[in-house]
Amino acid sequence: MIYSAHIYLLSGWTPSKKQVFVPYTEIFRKSIIYGTRICAVPPVDSINVEFIQFFSNLNQASRTVAIVWQYSNFPLEKAVAEEALRPLVGSKMNTRSSSVIWINGELKECRGVVSQFLRESNALSESSFEAQDNLYFVADGRGIAVIDTTKNIERSDSQPGRSLRLSRVVSLAHAYMSVLDDVIESLGDAAQARNKNAEIELKKWSEFMSACYFAEPIKQTTIELGTFYKSVRDRQKVMQYAQEVTEQLRLLAELVRIERNEKQERNNIVNQRKLTIFGLFLTAVSLVQCTQVTPKVAKDFTKLWSPCVLQFSAACFPVDETNELESKLQGDASKKARVRREAKTSNQK
Repeated sequence: MIYSAHIYLLSGWTPSKKQVFVPYTEIFRKSIIYGTRICAVPPVDSINVEFIQFFSNLNQASRTVAIVWQYSNFPLEKAVAEEALRPLVGSKMNTRSSSVIWINGELKECRGVVSQFLRESNALSESSFEAQDNLYFVADGRGIAVIDTTKNIERSDSQPGRSLRLSRVVSLAHAYMSVLDDVIESLGDAAQARNKNAEIELKKWSEFMSACYFAEPIKQTTIELGTFYKSVRDRQKVMQYAQEVTEQLRLLAELVRIERNEKQERNNIVNQRKLTIFGLFLTAVSLVQCTQVTPKVAKDFTKLWSPCVLQFSAACFPVDETNELESKLQGDASKKARVRREAKTSNQK
């Protein structure tokens, strides 16, 4: 028997009332389990569909993945899987997809089947596989394949076997890549915009990276699945994306800090100017209140300061110069009077 599955990321999909999600508490670390829910759809023509919601506790990161799987003597074709999924999700299937195959048999016998399923070619050689106990496995950008050389695939309606759990592990890597893509784009836009949105983006994606992203998100008790996840993670470059996101978060945090300091400095300058103006105003008010200018105050001021003004005038204009100025002014006045009289006499003639 061959277990084969195709995994699809759903974009903007809303489940119907019949599709009830329940918490999923296996395989993953506690922080991931908090936001993981699962919904299994009754099989149609031996094809099963399972929906998994990851990070549902964080709106900005919530992702829904569909696993279309089948136990059969032949691998499930991708076109058949999409045909089975389409009535449930419509056009919400994302172009991003992965595949999983778990086959019982010998490496030499199964290599060609696995290669055709993952690569649609015979590109995978025996040396492409890694060994773990009685298992041979290989991961690439399109998914993962496992060849079990000793056991038949476990099949149970109540307890899903190792093969289905493997699909859920691959689904998590799938969800991680989708979120990290969004983070990189959002942080880039926020850095270019340089507004309050930068702090919002920084906060929400820092929350995701600290609460939900782990280099090894699989429980330590599931060593086999942990090894498979690492293989998928490395081939799909999940960690490289996460490192890039971490660096972007650091740089954006530094940018926000610098802009906040600049804004604070500008505010301090403005506040200092306001305080200076306010201080001058208070000084003026205090002077007015102290002097209380009234007619009596003005009369006393004139009486008190008149001698000083006269002394100042005398010092600035000595007596000789003053007399000379007065004589000149009087001469000018006499001359003007004489001119007026002559003009009047001339008119009378």
